[in-house]
Amino acid sequence: MRLTVNLEEYLYLLAKSISIAEGCSMSAAINLLMRRKHERPNSPRKVKGGFPVARGKQRFTSVDVYKIQQL
Repeated sequence: MRLTVNLEEYLYLLAKSISIAEGCSMSAAINLLMRRKHERPNSPRKVKGGFPVARGKQRFTSVDVYKIQQL
């Protein structure tokens, strides 16, 4: 199906970078982005102190950050 859309610049750049990285057309990249959003359920984000909190498997500590900085 053909459709002409006007994208905000950052959305255009996002789709363009995905199309380059995946080696596909802009249309395929936009389809991929929309499919990802549609297939992923919207889960409410937990907020603590005004910041979103990720549900990771383990906590990051200052020691972890130091180790990463030394790489």
